[in-house]
Amino acid sequence: MNSFYALLASAGTGKTYSLTLHYLARLFEKREPYDILAITFTNKAANEMRERAGEFLCSLDKAKLKAIKEINGIDEKVLQKRLDEIKHSFYSSSLNIRTIDSFAQVIVRKFASYAGLSSDFAIAEVEGIFELFLESLSAREFERFLDFIRKFEREDIAQFLEFLYEKDKELPNLHFTTSKIEEADVLQLYQKIVDHIQQYGSQSKKASFTMPNSLQEAIYNRSGKVPAWLQRDEFAISGVKMCSLAQREFEEFKRGVAEYMKNIEVTFLATLFNFYQKYKKYRLEFIKQNGELDFIDIKYIANELVSSHIHSQFLQFRLDARIEHILFDEFQDTSAQDWMLFEPLVDEIYSGQGQKEQRGFFLVGDTKQAIYGFRGGNERLFDYVIDKYQMQTGELKLNYRSKSNIVDYVNKAFNLHQKANESGGYVDVSESEDILKTLGQKLELLWQNGVIDKDIAILVPTNDDIIKVSEYIKEQFQKEVTTSSSKLVVHQPLARAIISLLRYQIEPKEFYRFEFEAISAQKAEQLPRKKPAVMIREIADRYTLWDRSVKLLVQIATKYKDLEEFLEHIESESIQMQSRGGGIEVLTIHKSKGLSFAHTIVLDRVGKERSFSPKIIFDLADDGIHIAGIYWNIKGREYFDKNFKRVKEQYEQQKNKELKNVAYVALTRAKESLILIKKPKTKRFWMAHTSKIGSITPSLEDEQKYSSRFDYSYRYFGAQEVLEEEREYKANDYPAIYRGKALHEAMEVGLKYAKRRYRSFVPEAEIEEMVQSAKKLEKGFDGKRYREIPFVLQNRLGIIDLLIEGKRDVVVDYKSAKPSDERVYMNQVRFYKEACQKLRRKETKGYLLYTDINELKEV
Repeated sequence: MNSFYALLASAGTGKTYSLTLHYLARLFEKREPYDILAITFTNKAANEMRERAGEFLCSLDKAKLKAIKEINGIDEKVLQKRLDEIKHSFYSSSLNIRTIDSFAQVIVRKFASYAGLSSDFAIAEVEGIFELFLESLSAREFERFLDFIRKFEREDIAQFLEFLYEKDKELPNLHFTTSKIEEADVLQLYQKIVDHIQQYGSQSKKASFTMPNSLQEAIYNRSGKVPAWLQRDEFAISGVKMCSLAQREFEEFKRGVAEYMKNIEVTFLATLFNFYQKYKKYRLEFIKQNGELDFIDIKYIANELVSSHIHSQFLQFRLDARIEHILFDEFQDTSAQDWMLFEPLVDEIYSGQGQKEQRGFFLVGDTKQAIYGFRGGNERLFDYVIDKYQMQTGELKLNYRSKSNIVDYVNKAFNLHQKANESGGYVDVSESEDILKTLGQKLELLWQNGVIDKDIAILVPTNDDIIKVSEYIKEQFQKEVTTSSSKLVVHQPLARAIISLLRYQIEPKEFYRFEFEAISAQKAEQLPRKKPAVMIREIADRYTLWDRSVKLLVQIATKYKDLEEFLEHIESESIQMQSRGGGIEVLTIHKSKGLSFAHTIVLDRVGKERSFSPKIIFDLADDGIHIAGIYWNIKGREYFDKNFKRVKEQYEQQKNKELKNVAYVALTRAKESLILIKKPKTKRFWMAHTSKIGSITPSLEDEQKYSSRFDYSYRYFGAQEVLEEEREYKANDYPAIYRGKALHEAMEVGLKYAKRRYRSFVPEAEIEEMVQSAKKLEKGFDGKRYREIPFVLQNRLGIIDLLIEGKRDVVVDYKSAKPSDERVYMNQVRFYKEACQKLRRKETKGYLLYTDINELKEV
């Protein structure tokens, strides 16, 4: 198979299965796991891929072996012989399976100094940045900015500046020049049309066409729309004589309006981007000074590093040195700016001029499921990348999720040719003006046919619809409903009780005491003030309040330094509980992507459709990827400016395409039953015809469905690859383990970062003391310093804590404590010395640095 391969995977066809097999195929080529970079769209998908790969290795049957052979060409007998070796490699190595955000963070952490950042930056939502930016403006600039904001009508200028910041690397170089045309000039052209009507029109037309006071009155009627006669390309007004002169005057006027609107646009955009550049400059200075970056800051800086002419070659070399294969999941949802992070790496692999041969790039996705355009996702990237690298393509067509009646219905609706792996299924598509009433009828139908609540999912277009549907089910049927909101950790009963008790520590209000005591059935007390994570653990122990939500609450709390900070931000934490069944699940169609449900009800909008018209529209280049220009969306401009008309039509087509994709995602989640309730004049499900096919399969009884025995025999595949330091500790010597981790991350990433991450396990003063000791002992060496240098020698991975480059290289290995037997540590440093001497061909000295006794020992 071509090492550059794209797999088209429609919904339910086994995308994750195929992606995992491609990942394992690379492992069976004896690649190191860290050399294979797998990119997923969400953390959930990354975790699922890790789990699937582990499961497949433990149950590698003939079918999987055959599939892997088809990918890498290695004989099945050879694959079987290598299995234990590959298992050991997989379970004992670090895996490079990441989200795009995670990969961007790796770049910025690794090369923070090149971006003028401290490497110990924290990841946090940058709050109040817009307000601080406003305060930084001079009085004159502030007045100009206020005047500008008034032209934005109802748009949120703060959000828009942040949007431009997210799109920054995609924006073209803009040059703003205006023509000399003024409003009075355009009105003079309109005067010619009025004169013609006054001379050749009927009495009623003469009375209705007089000179307006402004151009606004000329091009918009009382309802604020462009009149029908101005929407046409030809001059045609009933009751007015036509002639070639009138047509020329009509065309001149429309060109004049287009030119005048262009002037308004240039003035607007020039002012907008002037303030945007000030905002961007202030934001970058702010995050560098404060050492806190939002994820959009991380992506911005990562792109800046990758695209920098000064540092890009070194940057790409460092990143690419260990990457042999890149696998990319859900590629249709990737944005152009995200792709910029990976394009140089894929270019280098494609060129074949890198340090390693037989490297490759694999992507999987489905443009029919591209539904994240509002986040910048660009489905056109899929074909663009395939064409650029001349990728071989394949397609998965067998649907393993939905039964045949559902697959056949979706095929007709979207003109597809999928086949189902299993026959049967139920489809019920109906029209109704009263969506909620009809929903009630369909729910009763499912219940009558033996379907239980936890097998039912209701998919809706918006969050507002979730609220309306949930309230309807609770009021009408007194049924339990599960929503994204109800899955939040902070909304779980025991977690909520603990949060209330913590609030009670700061503000002893009766409400907080009541909420805690009502849930825990125990008396609220004042407790000693400690770090949030420590307090939560102690409260859970003291009151016996442990459950999954409390465990997650402890994890959330570790990133907050004090109780006040934790309570200020906890309500905005969006970490959710994994669903374990219960009531009917109600979620948006976007949230349902990647999921499947036994019995799925899809609803049209419960409320009214809201039209949205963006202030700015991007003109895409012919490749559909790069932005060629920017237009201000002035009302009715498309009737005067042909270029703008083309751009707006392009935007509308893409918006309608994405709406169709959302419908496809919604209708492909069902396994047993698909029920769709749409409005008669729907914009969302216009392709879906009314239908009723098949029969409803009842849910299995709980005992049948959930009591099947889970049997797994544990096997040993070798120790996880870690620094030898940790192997000296006893299995449960967590203080020593965390001291070691804190020391290494403080020296690599930064003191502030290590304190934030490990302060619940190691006192901050102790972390600081270890770092000061290490830096003091390091001062005896001169030369350029490099930290956390990974290398591979004789198929063995090593990470050098500190490499000092000089006439003779020096390697230093940090240890937080000196053991009674140093032989393991000394062998480790000898290995580092050997590696440096062979790879760098220089004499090398090696040292152990013990921070607990301030000792630097030569090996």
